[in-house]
This record gives sequence, structure tokens and C-alpha cells, in this order.
Amino acid sequence: MPISLSIIVPALNEARNIEAAIAGIVHSLDESGIIDAEILVMTCLDRNGQHDGTVDIVKRLSEADQRIRSIHENGYQKLGEKFRNAVRLAAKEYVIMIPGDNENDPSSFPEIFRQIGKADMVVSYTSNPEVRSLYRRFLSRTYTLALNLFFWHGMPYYNGINVYRTADLREALPETDSFAYAAEILVKLLNKKHSYVVVPIRIQPRVGETKALGWNSFRSVIAAILRLRARLGRE
Repeated sequence: MPISLSIIVPALNEARNIEAAIAGIVHSLDESGIIDAEILVMTCLDRNGQHDGTVDIVKRLSEADQRIRSIHENGYQKLGEKFRNAVRLAAKEYVIMIPGDNENDPSSFPEIFRQIGKADMVVSYTSNPEVRSLYRRFLSRTYTLALNLFFWHGMPYYNGINVYRTADLREALPETDSFAYAAEILVKLLNKKHSYVVVPIRIQPRVGETKALGWNSFRSVIAAILRLRARLGRE
């Protein structure tokens, strides 16, 4: 049966990266032979009520390719909120989120797409973490270790570009708006005994600084994980 796929692409001030990110996605879809797909590019204003032109680039790309949908919020949205809104709009059977920062190497996407349907979820992990700074690698390993200790799932990674059935995802939408939203989804579905296959992906150096490493992000992620642990412990 043909694969039906919604690709969510959140992009906050990614004018230097978004065009290459979308081009990589489109090329991977074509290479994989997935013809029933939509690309939902979620843009918004930053905390100062401004944007760097990302939305204009996305609108131009959407006019050239009907698979691309430009969905802009004329205000600031955190990542978890963007994701929830996109899932509600998704029209295909499966959903994947690929960030608009072009950090994920698109050469890895076809293998992820080929695994769709072999299990309930396709879970990815970074195979070349050395591309990132030592500090970023330390944080990532610590985060993964903490989540495995808290929830006993033994996963190699929690923040990968994972594929879910849209119906399953709508039953496990994240409550957090923080960067912990991806872990919350995965933990919820693993707790429900959903099956998965694991796929390695490569990353590449991104242009510009990541938005995930600020102190406010740390605090919100830690708080979200503690709330999830407490909530699941009561179920």
C-alpha cells in the first residue's frame, strides 16, 4: 500500500537554512517514490514580534510546489505548541517532524521512509554525534541517560526525527511546549507497548546557533520531564 506522509517542518528565524532543508526533504520524497505527501512548514514571529524573512521564503516555495503548505502564526509559539497545531492539521496516515534548521542530513531520510509501516514507530538516533560540540554531546548523553533511568525504556535517543501513525500521535500529543515534547510523545507511546524499528541518521553542521541550549530551555525541559514522571507514576 502506498505511504501517506505528513512532514512537519518547524522554522523560527531560519532564513539561512529553510530553503536547503525543504529542498532536501523534497529530493528524499522523490528518491523514495513517496507521492502522497505534504510538507507543513510552521513559522511564527520571534519573542520580539519579528521574523527574518523565513515566512516569505516558505510562501515562495509553496507557490512552486503544491506539497508545501505555509502555516504562519502572527505571534510567538513555542516548539511544542507548533507541533500540536501541525499534528491537528496533518492529513496523511503517518507523521514525521524534520526541523527547518537543515541539521539533519537529508541523505538519511530515504532509509527512514523505507521503514515506515514495518512497526508502529520509526525511531531515529544520531550516528555521528562528533559533528556537535563536546558540550552538546555531554548534554545529549546526560538527557538520554536520565530519561532511560526515569522511564526504563533503554532507548538510544529521544529527540530524533521519528515517524508515528497520525492516529496514535493524536492520542499522545505533548502537554509541554518545551523541547521535551519529543521525549514526552515517545515515552507515552512506548508505555502503551507500541512497536518500533530503530534507524541511524547523520547530522551536519548547522548555520547559526541552536535555540535549544538556553537556560530557560533547560528549566522548561527539566520541569516537563518531572511532570511526566509524576503523571505516569500515578497511572
